[in-house]
Amino acid sequence: MTGNRSSLFPHPPSRAPSSALLLVTIGALGIVSQIVLLRELMAACGGNEFSVGVTVATWILCEALGAWLAGRTSCIVHRRSFLSALSILSSLAAVPAAVLIRPVLGVLPGETLSIPLLLLATFAVVLLPAAAHGALFVTAAAHRTQGIGSAYVWEGAGTVLAGISVFLLLSRFPSLSLVALSALPLVVAVGVGHGLTQTRWTTLTFGSAALVSLALVVFGLPVEKLAWGAAWRGQRVTAAANSPYGKIVRLERAGQQLILYDGLPVLTVPSTAIERIEELALLPVLVHPAPRRVLVIGDDLAVPAALARFRPDLEVTAVQLDPWLAHMSLSALSSDSSLLPLLFSLTTADPVAFLKTSRDTFDCIVLTDAAPTSLGSSRLFAAEFYQHCRQRLAPGGILATPGPGNPTGLSPDLIGLLATRLRTLKTAFGHVLPVAADFPILVASNRPFSVATETLTSRLDRLSATPRLLDSSYVTGLLDPFRQHALASALEPGAGNPGTGTSSAASPRELYLNMVRENRLVSPAFGTFYARLGSSSIVRRLSFFSFIVLATLLAVGLVGTFSRGHSFGRGFAILTSGFSGAAVSSLLIFAWQVRFGSVFSGVSLLVAAFMLGTVAGGSLGKRRFHVPRPSSLVLSFVVSDIALMSCAAAVPALTRGGPAGFLVTANCLAGACLGFQFALAGSIIRRPSFVASAPQSAVRRAGVLTALDLAGGSLGGMLTALFVVPVFGIGVAALFAGAVKLASALVQLTPKRRTS
Repeated sequence: MTGNRSSLFPHPPSRAPSSALLLVTIGALGIVSQIVLLRELMAACGGNEFSVGVTVATWILCEALGAWLAGRTSCIVHRRSFLSALSILSSLAAVPAAVLIRPVLGVLPGETLSIPLLLLATFAVVLLPAAAHGALFVTAAAHRTQGIGSAYVWEGAGTVLAGISVFLLLSRFPSLSLVALSALPLVVAVGVGHGLTQTRWTTLTFGSAALVSLALVVFGLPVEKLAWGAAWRGQRVTAAANSPYGKIVRLERAGQQLILYDGLPVLTVPSTAIERIEELALLPVLVHPAPRRVLVIGDDLAVPAALARFRPDLEVTAVQLDPWLAHMSLSALSSDSSLLPLLFSLTTADPVAFLKTSRDTFDCIVLTDAAPTSLGSSRLFAAEFYQHCRQRLAPGGILATPGPGNPTGLSPDLIGLLATRLRTLKTAFGHVLPVAADFPILVASNRPFSVATETLTSRLDRLSATPRLLDSSYVTGLLDPFRQHALASALEPGAGNPGTGTSSAASPRELYLNMVRENRLVSPAFGTFYARLGSSSIVRRLSFFSFIVLATLLAVGLVGTFSRGHSFGRGFAILTSGFSGAAVSSLLIFAWQVRFGSVFSGVSLLVAAFMLGTVAGGSLGKRRFHVPRPSSLVLSFVVSDIALMSCAAAVPALTRGGPAGFLVTANCLAGACLGFQFALAGSIIRRPSFVASAPQSAVRRAGVLTALDLAGGSLGGMLTALFVVPVFGIGVAALFAGAVKLASALVQLTPKRRTS
């Protein structure tokens, strides 16, 4: 084997330590860029973590393209300095591009991106940095005498260290500065470890990348503010920060402050929606005969502020997840003298955990969010959450939740969404009544209640402060019997509305319906197609189609392995492990969001755990390679397939409960299965017999192996995030990912065809 190394790797074995350092720094820059872009695109897309799955899948696909090109084009292998500069500059440029891509595509501020536009935007942002990273990895791996399995381990070590660092530092550094900081070790590794012995153009490019990185470590925040200001034209960006739970941006124009949370407006001071704030704050407490304690849950703190001002006799408590958002919101509210003093108490906690652990009871619980926009917010529209609310309500207590749209002109999509919420509320409450205010309000209680006009107007007249809009005549007009009957009739079962079933934490039906509505608004053709996916007849057809796909996949694997040998089976295992590994990793990210309300910080920990698993699994795979018996290799692949299948099976249980460490451990184990199989397959193509028979094919085979892994991962992440989870739920998605690995395990047990 040593006699063939010179033809495969142009650098002598003494370069191994420097190539290991290069791989570590490549992994560090790659994972920091990926995590930062995950979060920036999630913020630009309204906090919907399904964009995380799209970003991961797109990154993997583009990285596979870069790896394939590096394996097919020999000149790329000798361009490490240029590729490093390209990777650094493209990663830095992608951070502001994630914000600026919206106006480039013609998407208005605050408007939801349709799924086709989301795919286009994500592809445009991550194409160059991901492809450069994939090519750079294969280039560095080609100079490792130990093969691609060793390179996989060293790159994984860099990703683990950088992933943990991002988890600790993101809320302390601007996103752009963090990427620039992670680029500096790569500058050192290329400049010192390999020298700049290439063309003058390459030297100039690499020097520019180093200088830009140093400058953006210091000036990253001003550049981010410029990007957000360009996306929200006419607004002055006064603050931009990464909290542990999301991206917060504060804008100002003509004395009016606007706070964005993950790209969506959550608070405007002075308010531009007086009717919504006053009706949501007052109508629920007017329905209750004698309220004393009120709990307000949601991001809009203008509602508890207005309620406390109109009813200072009430004890008003607001619960909000993000303390940074709470602090910025209170600062903005304090600047409006008409709202002072702020007579409510604020608790920063996960609303679900607060309801579970609190022993206090409330007469009214008011939810401020109109519709779920992410898995984190969909928890507040699930049957489990309404059960927790019922337990915290005093006898005769009332829950009120607003809906989107105008109750006198609801579209079929909005009717389906509200009908689903109505059914979900009825799983926890015996009495649910839709109220047609300026927007729909669903009021629920376990005891009969009345919204008689005379009762509400008499209680309204006893308020200590006079509302700006809501008075007796206005309430009388709102509660017109015809308006109330029209809304109630539209939401009745069997009225032809498309809302079916109920929403749960693991199967967020209402979130899917809201995604359909938003996609139909900005992309009618795709919205119609997306809506059809959720119909009962299509669901049955898709279930049958999924069975056919799995059967076909199994048949292809069995026939290919029987006719072409176990080398085909190994490639099949890498492809399916990439698919199921990305699917399981995405599902665990979704499970984290469902459990804790935000994955903004947790995604770093989960990704770091996955990469730690790939390092451990890769190291074990390299050692397992020395076992000579083919039957032992078959057993190794089968056991790792079953282990990854077990990780998929554990996802539904982890969505319902258990420590956060179990989610991290499951992701680590999934990464270990993938890393083990990749290193084992990579080591097999480095056998002396293979190198002797095909000395020029090692780099090409390494590129193909990497491309199989990444292509499978791209497909798994994309399908899981955009279709399987929204339509079928987390449980069915986990079952599908496990079934793919079951097919792979059966393929590994296929005997090779005997030849003469």
